[in-house]
Amino acid sequence: THFPGAVVTYAAIHILEQIAGARPDRLQIVSSARVTKLLSSGGKVVGVEYSAGGATKTVHGPVVMAAGGYAGDTSAGSVLATSAPRLASLATTNDERSSGDAVTLCKEVGAAVENLDKVELTPCATSPPNMPESQFKLVISDAVCGAGGKLLDAQGKRFTEETASSKVRVEAMEKAKGPF
Repeated sequence: THFPGAVVTYAAIHILEQIAGARPDRLQIVSSARVTKLLSSGGKVVGVEYSAGGATKTVHGPVVMAAGGYAGDTSAGSVLATSAPRLASLATTNDERSSGDAVTLCKEVGAAVENLDKVELTPCATSPPNMPESQFKLVISDAVCGAGGKLLDAQGKRFTEETASSKVRVEAMEKAKGPF
């Protein structure tokens, strides 16, 4: 099964691979690498330091940061815990790859970041099989509510309109008694 985001990602990778093949002087794709530092000069980012295959390397040139989020790391001192502390104790549909590394790298070179307290909450999620206490949750499509699924509080009572926006349902959950 492919999800829309994966399809878009694979299409972008395909196009970038074509560009890299045609113009290796302009674009190099490095797989299985981890950016460890943004290089700056005169207040501008001019390259990156990265590790790959046990070696540390640098590359100079334009840098585009494509971040995967930060709500997967709920530990003290994490981007989530410092930006939206009220959310750090909640379950998350993000896994450990969504750790805020890109945000941290950008902040280290003085880049402005904003609205990190604006985190979208997903009201329909469940624990992975055989992991009922897991902090990580799997998203249940809103189509379940659209098809007649009901959101119930700890007493088994409906507490919101299931087809309302995520924001409205999350606000109702904050006022109701869980688990849901």
